Amino acid sequence: MKKFFKVLGSVFSWILVVALVAVMVCTVISSLVIDNGNTELFGYKYFIARSNAMSPTDYKPGDLIFCEKCDASDLAVGDIITYSLYSAEGTREFVTHQIRETSFDAEGNVAFVTFSTLTDENDDYLVPAAAVAGKYMGYVSELGKFFDFVLSPAGYMAFMLVPFMLIALIISLKYVLSVRRNSRRQSRIIADERVQLSQERAKYADAKREIEILNAKIKQLDGSIAEEPGAINDNNGYPYPVEDNYAYPIYDGYNEPAPQDHNAEQYDHSAEYPQYPEYAPYGNAENYYDEQYPYD
Repeated sequence: MKKFFKVLGSVFSWILVVALVAVMVCTVISSLVIDNGNTELFGYKYFIARSNAMSPTDYKPGDLIFCEKCDASDLAVGDIITYSLYSAEGTREFVTHQIRETSFDAEGNVAFVTFSTLTDENDDYLVPAAAVAGKYMGYVSELGKFFDFVLSPAGYMAFMLVPFMLIALIISLKYVLSVRRNSRRQSRIIADERVQLSQERAKYADAKREIEILNAKIKQLDGSIAEEPGAINDNNGYPYPVEDNYAYPIYDGYNEPAPQDHNAEQYDHSAEYPQYPEYAPYGNAENYYDEQYPYD
């Protein structure tokens, strides 16, 4: 269940981010397209109806008008056009009226006589063909009010600044939660490693105690062997059994000692056989025997 809510929260946060980004994109597009007169989107130009001049037959204030770009030669009497004009304050405005007739201006250029269906009176000016933004194709009811709010300072705050702050908040929360999860995960890993290290130390201590016990036993065995009466070793470490005061080497077939030289120079063996000092001047038992019994 915990995993389900985690996935659900992640999906919801991403949906919210996508929606906020869409609102921001819509706001940017609105500022570039709505009431521009030059920018097209999907082949149409878009304008907000701000008067009821055509309300008896067509759009009403607050509707979103969309027009199609056209040439002056394609326009005829009865068509509704959107054109631009400049007010007394010098601001550019867009008006959508119906063509009553085609005419020419003072310079001989094509112009149009337009009128409002609300009053059915001609406008007091001619509309040059160059001022026509497009031919009226239809409208979307009340959508102009939404874009009118979007393009206002309050709309900019609501659809640009607030979504941006919410996205930043969501990303920050995600980052903080991720850091906390990683911190908890690292804490668990460190705790597990400490437990494992304690176990390894305990095993090492047990092994050290076993080695100490084995060393003690080995020393005890070495001491008992050294104290055993009659134990004699040759130079290679092989024991000599003692029988009737004579040491016989043990021959195993592989490590047979070299023959002794009876005429070799005598040397002191007291350091090698301290328990048999009588053999020391003669080198070994055979030299001792030959010296004592030269006629046998």
